[in-house]
Amino acid sequence: MTAWLKCDISKGMFPDEFTVQIKGRTPILSFFAPSELVRPTKDAIRCEIVQTENGTTTVVLPIRPYEQASRVIQVPTTEVESA
Repeated sequence: MTAWLKCDISKGMFPDEFTVQIKGRTPILSFFAPSELVRPTKDAIRCEIVQTENGTTTVVLPIRPYEQASRVIQVPTTEVESA
């Protein structure tokens, strides 16, 4: 299921690109994303929900963060909004 993950969004290096930072995790995850994957006014990135259990949601990010080898992360369920 497609959803929106709360994060910090700022302008990227190119006009159609944004910098994404997912905080509240160790390490902070970051990557560049094309404009069609972000909602800059809501500070959110599109993701896919894999599972929700005990207040934690497992999501697949659209782009692999620089800080880890996988696009799959776990976040608090309160940080995810259904699309």
